[in-house]
Amino acid sequence: MILPHGLKTNPIRVRLREPLSIQLAAEGEARDLLAPIYGWFTEGFDTLYLKEAKALLEELAA
Repeated sequence: MILPHGLKTNPIRVRLREPLSIQLAAEGEARDLLAPIYGWFTEGFDTLYLKEAKALLEELAA
């Protein structure tokens, strides 16, 4: 299935723009929401949003 450009990145943009305090208050929930979305991707890992998502997932895993 072909999706319109940017459709998959919208959930990541929403998660990354949430205030840090919300993310820190629910680190497990943030990881549980972001990890499956990040897992959808098979390419585009050099884009800003996927780089930020990977960094956040790594931080939440620490």
